[in-house]
Amino acid sequence: MSDDLISALLAALQVSPDNDALRVQVVRELLKARRWSEALEHSTPLRVGAHKALAQLSAARVSLAAGEIEVARALYKDAITLDRKMIDENLEAELEGSTKLTV
Repeated sequence: MSDDLISALLAALQVSPDNDALRVQVVRELLKARRWSEALEHSTPLRVGAHKALAQLSAARVSLAAGEIEVARALYKDAITLDRKMIDENLEAELEGSTKLTV
């Protein structure tokens, strides 16, 4: 995703920090852009409520990037248990080789 779009979304989020729908879009775009730490930072307010799975997915990405594979596996499994739409085949491949996680 383009940095310009992400910059615009982040600017909008500064104006409306309580807008969960906007925050979800920001986090998803940051994840697509592989900006893991920023995605985690912006997903923190989502940890309580309907978007907890997205926050868990962000945390899994950051944990994997930090080399904390077991933590990343646990966070990812929690994310896909909460919301099957969070299934990320690329993340699964990184965590397990080519083996899929089952819930």
